[in-house]
Amino acid sequence: KYFIYGATTSAVSLYGMTILYGLAGTTSIPAIAAALGAAPSTLALAAVVLAITGVLFKLAVFPFHFWAPDVYQVSTHGAAAFIAATSKVGAVAALLRLLLVGADVEQLYWVLGGLAVLSMTFGNLAAIAQKDLKRLLAYSGVAQGGYILLGLMGQDSAGYTAATYYTIGYLAMVLLCFLVIVEVGRTLPESEGGRPSNVLPISALDGLHQRSPVLALALLVGLLGMAGVPPTAGFTGKWLLFKAAIEVEAFWLVLIAGINNTIAIYYYLIVVKAAYVHGAEGQPRLEPGLMAKMAGVGVSLAVVFLGVFPQWVVPALDRAMNALLGG
Repeated sequence: KYFIYGATTSAVSLYGMTILYGLAGTTSIPAIAAALGAAPSTLALAAVVLAITGVLFKLAVFPFHFWAPDVYQVSTHGAAAFIAATSKVGAVAALLRLLLVGADVEQLYWVLGGLAVLSMTFGNLAAIAQKDLKRLLAYSGVAQGGYILLGLMGQDSAGYTAATYYTIGYLAMVLLCFLVIVEVGRTLPESEGGRPSNVLPISALDGLHQRSPVLALALLVGLLGMAGVPPTAGFTGKWLLFKAAIEVEAFWLVLIAGINNTIAIYYYLIVVKAAYVHGAEGQPRLEPGLMAKMAGVGVSLAVVFLGVFPQWVVPALDRAMNALLGG
C-alpha cells in the first residue's frame, strides 16, 4: 500500500507541477507565486493542490491517509517508528516550500482548513475503536496532521513557526511511544515461521509501570504530549497553532480543533490506563537495556523542556520562517 499509494500520489504531484510550469513558464518558486498572484484562476488552485498531494500523503492527511493504519501495523516496530516520525518532518519541510507557490491563491486557505477539519475529526474518531497500539498511533497521526495544517493554512510567519515547532515536538513524542513499542514487542510471542510479531495490542502494556517504570514514564510523557497536556511540547505547540489560526480569523477552526483534542484525550487515556491501572499478572518480564532507559529519560526531558522553555527555540524558528517567506 505504501509503495503503490506513494507512487500514485507522486505522479499526481508531478502532474500538478507541470501545470504550474505551464502557467508560469518557469520552475522558480517565487516566480511561479508571482505569476499565479497576477493571474489567479481555478486552474492555478487545482495545480497547487495537485502539487502538494504527494506531501499530504506523507503527512497522512485525510483523504490521503488510507495507507497509514495497515502500514504501521504490519511493518516492523523500528520501520513503523521511522515512517511515523521522519516522514512527517520531511512532509512539513516540503510543504513550507511548496505552499509558497500558492501564497496569493486565496482559496488555498479554505482547502487547507477543510483538510484540517476532516483529518482531525476522522483521525480522532477512528482511533477510539482501535485495539492495536500502532493502528491507534496511525490514526492519531492523521489527526496530528490536521493540527499541523492549522499553522500552514494562514501561510504567514507565525503559522509556519507554530507548525514547525509542533512538528519537532511531535517527532520527540512519537519516538517515545515507539521506543516503548519496540521494547514491549521483544517480549511478545513470535508469529508463524519464527518471525517476531509486528502486532502490538494495547493489552500488552498491562502493568507496564510495574514491569518497567522508565518505559511507563516515557509512554506517559509521549501520550500526554500528543494530547496537549502541559507542561509538554504538545501543549505549547497546540497553543501556538491555535494562536496562529485565530490571527488569520479562523476561530471556527480552533473551536473544532479544541473539541477534537478533547476526544483524543479519551483514547490516549485508554493506553495510560493499561500501563498504570491494570495489573501485570500474566505479562512477560520486561528488562530494557541501558540505552533504552537513557533514551526514554532523555527524550522525555526534551519534550518537557521544549514545553516549558519555548522561548529558547521559537525566536530562531521565527527568524528562519521570515527568511523563507522573504526569499
